[in-house]
Amino acid sequence: MSLDNDLNDLEQLLQEESDFNEIYKKFFSVVQNDDFISSGAPCSDNRIEEMLKRILLKIFDSTKLINIMIINIEKYGFYHGTVSVDALPGSFFYFKDISMGMLAVVKRRNDEISFIRFTGENISKGNFIVTTPSTATH
Repeated sequence: MSLDNDLNDLEQLLQEESDFNEIYKKFFSVVQNDDFISSGAPCSDNRIEEMLKRILLKIFDSTKLINIMIINIEKYGFYHGTVSVDALPGSFFYFKDISMGMLAVVKRRNDEISFIRFTGENISKGNFIVTTPSTATH
């Protein structure tokens, strides 16, 4: 399947699927696409970093150390990467055109994974709010 089709399918699934595990399965199938791997480049994006930090601070104690690495596939307005909170790993992906993404993070050391679907809404230039309409733990 082409990367165009893979990302379109993932974007649709992100918006419609209620089973967060299924969404993340699709994400992990997309990352196996050779074009996906070769198309991304590390980047810095303050808006995405701030959204992720706000979400993570709601889930974890605010004293935790948060590290974020972002990869951008510019052609698609698609971002993905890794997060760690006090050495607990996680990953995320985000579609800029719909301002929606998903975060998966190990919440406890017993391998429990929290999935968070989020939307960042602009409220004025340079300012936004983060809504987290749905979470699930598996």
